[in-house]
Amino acid sequence: MIYVQAAWCGPCRKLERETLSDPDVLRMLRGWSLVKLTFDDHDRIHRVGPYRLSEAAWASRFGADSTPALVFVAPDGGILARRIGFVPPEGLMQLLAAGQAALEGNDSEPR
Repeated sequence: MIYVQAAWCGPCRKLERETLSDPDVLRMLRGWSLVKLTFDDHDRIHRVGPYRLSEAAWASRFGADSTPALVFVAPDGGILARRIGFVPPEGLMQLLAAGQAALEGNDSEPR
């Protein structure tokens, strides 16, 4: 799961405070790899495979055109789901469950 945020983003702080710190969400996140990107950081470069991109470029590559954004990525790099804006704990738990089901080959897909 990729979390795209910005220092100036009020809804990002709310997502961190209310959703990403929720004990039930934290339990469900244990099975996921987590990446945090800064939406407007053009200086910090990360290399993944043959690609060397800034955090802002990575965010754009994964379709995060505003913040906060949560992008669920399969091991092959395919996008399972993308959510822009604040997501309450219950909503994120539903996305995580659907994403896990999709990864395990079930017919459920994140909505």
